[in-house]
Amino acid sequence: MENTDPTEPGYYASDIRRLSFGEFRRLGQGGILGAVLFYLFRSFLTVEFNEGQWLPQKWNELVVDPEELTQNCLEKLLPQISSLERQGFHLVAYHKLTKHLYPLSVDNGGAFLIHSDGDYCASVVWTRNRLMFPHMGETKLLITCIYTSCVSGKVVTVGDSDKILDPTPPREVVFMCGASVKTMWERIQQIRFHLDSIGEESLKIRNVADLERCSNYQEARTWNERVHVRKLMVKMTDAQVEAARRRMPQGDD
Repeated sequence: MENTDPTEPGYYASDIRRLSFGEFRRLGQGGILGAVLFYLFRSFLTVEFNEGQWLPQKWNELVVDPEELTQNCLEKLLPQISSLERQGFHLVAYHKLTKHLYPLSVDNGGAFLIHSDGDYCASVVWTRNRLMFPHMGETKLLITCIYTSCVSGKVVTVGDSDKILDPTPPREVVFMCGASVKTMWERIQQIRFHLDSIGEESLKIRNVADLERCSNYQEARTWNERVHVRKLMVKMTDAQVEAARRRMPQGDD
């Protein structure tokens, strides 16, 4: 019998019919009109679950040695890492999504950083994907975000791109599209000051072990919300996984 139990880790595909209007507006290619049309007619769409990624993504499955990232990926990450280091952050780990079934994925990688005072963390992510039709070329995306966590579980993130799914409550995201690291750093400090003023105690993250615990906790909460609450992520059957594997470029998973 195939294991499609959604309480178990495995490969999950996105049911785009369950995207929010805001998600499709941010992630889609058709602008406001395309988002409106999709939202109105989404229930008539037929979805094939033929690609996906392993969930939940635990820390030890994401963290890699820098040698496992491509030279191009490192070249994209390093300027943002340097900008964050000038604001008091230090690099603690590189990461890469390796357990996926996305045949159009060409390259991906990222970096985790922690601030010296323990109140802030940062992440830089690089992705490069082919579009469905070869003549359309590729999409390349570099995203930098800085976030602060609270003992209550609340997390507030400032990011320079809005190409993400809706955050899992009580996580909040402030979109500052195209902003510099310096500008985002100034904004997150203002947010931290406000959180302190209303009694939201900072959750100190001072080392890799702290970040790993926090990362795994947030990932589990996100997985639960997207799989069990929103039904956005659907566990792929064994047959779907095998079919997706056959579509992957040789040597990928």
